[in-house]
Parts: sequence; C-alpha cells; structure tokens
Amino acid sequence: MKISFVYPEGGYIFYPDEDKTVKLKITELLSASEPVTVRLDLSDYYGAGVFGNTEELVPDGGEICAEYELELKKFGYYRLSVSLSQGKDEAAAATGIGVTTRHERSGEESVFGVSCNFWNPERDMPLYERVGVRYIRNPGKDTTIKWRDCLEKHGMYSQVQLQGNDMFFPGRQAHYKRNTAYYYQQQYGNVSKLIEHGNEHWEE
Repeated sequence: MKISFVYPEGGYIFYPDEDKTVKLKITELLSASEPVTVRLDLSDYYGAGVFGNTEELVPDGGEICAEYELELKKFGYYRLSVSLSQGKDEAAAATGIGVTTRHERSGEESVFGVSCNFWNPERDMPLYERVGVRYIRNPGKDTTIKWRDCLEKHGMYSQVQLQGNDMFFPGRQAHYKRNTAYYYQQQYGNVSKLIEHGNEHWEE
C-alpha cells in the first residue's frame, strides 16, 4: 500500500479562521475490495497526543481518497501520523502541519527577518509567503533568473552577496560592473536584493 498526502498550494499551513483539512490518497492496495484500517495520530511539537482515530474505509476503484478536518485551535507545529493495514499488508506515513497567524509584510521587510534555502521553488515559495518570509538565500542563476516570475508572484526577494564572482574571469571580488551580484541587481532588481552576509551566501 502507498499513502500520499494531497497538499494545497502552500502546504498544510493554516490560519485560525481556515478549515484545517488534510487529504489522503491510498493506492497500491493488496485487495481492491477489502476494507482498509486507517489509524490517525496527531501530536504537538513536544510529542504530546492531541487526537487519535481509527476507522475502516472501503476502496473505490482500487484506491481510497479521504479527507479529515482537524480541530486545531492553538498556534504551533503538529505532526500527523497515518498507519494502514489490510490483511497482512501495512503502510505508514507522516506529515507536518502548522497553525499560524496571518502576517502582513510591509515594503521590503520580512516578518521574521530571515533568509532560507529551498530546493523546490514552485512548491516552497507559496509556503514561505504564508508564514511571512520575504527574503530567500539561494543560488542566483537557479533562482533569481529561472524563477523570477514565481518570486514576483509571491512577493519574495532573492538575496545575493555584494561581492560576487567576476562575470568574465575566474576569481572573486570583481569590479562592480563585472560583478555577478551587481548584474543580478541591475537586471532583476524587482526580485533581487544586494545584501552582504559574507561567503555563506551564494551568488553564482
């Protein structure tokens, strides 16, 4: 059996006034007709149990699609664990859930004043927007250029190091007119910001 969580844009990050619904898709069943026992366990950040439920679901067309609305009234991080059994076949999976306040970002400010790496811009930027992050630390070529439209859509800024590599010759600390970071700022100023944080920022 296989468990897949069906994520909305932005992931399972909810605001207090939103329905906190988690969707599951269960496939690769041992039997296309026998019921599947589904066990849900929800715990908070500290591992304390918040909710538990066990039920039997009958496959429809060889798979199961289910929705669960969770009563989460407190801010914080939660962990949802799902376990399945059908005869001798078993499967388990888990996902994270967050409940946070709505963050109003003003100007170029980030609520948390942080930057963060990401490896899947199309998936992760909506999530970062929901939690109030404005700046992202990332490789310039892979993000600033390729994902320019996505950055603009979600109100994000790509951070690039002030002293970048030379555009035309090997070496660092190039003259500003040949500087990679300067180039990104000039060409993509609406989504790229020059911020000096040392060599830990990627600018190539």
